[in-house]
Amino acid sequence: MEETSTFIATNADTGTRISFYKFTETYSGSKINTAWPNIKAEYDGVEGVIFNELTHTITYDELPNQSSLRLSDFLPVQINQNGTKLRFPADEEEGFPETIFTKQ
Repeated sequence: MEETSTFIATNADTGTRISFYKFTETYSGSKINTAWPNIKAEYDGVEGVIFNELTHTITYDELPNQSSLRLSDFLPVQINQNGTKLRFPADEEEGFPETIFTKQ
């Protein structure tokens, strides 16, 4: 995934995020056939999403957007001590893998 994102903090937990995403995600594993419908459902109604059923791949470009947010909206997100990584733990119930975003 490629991400260009700016977070303008107004305090430790709130701010404004402006971001553009371009990503390709490939899912695999022994339970992918069970999880795949749930993964695809997250993109229902979103234009420009391309699913490859054979490789379990999703490709998507998101136009720039701006949103106000609180990091606590994404609990249990974790931020490393120097603020360069965000970690979203896996959600096995929903079929989502652990995701780590790294500041570049």
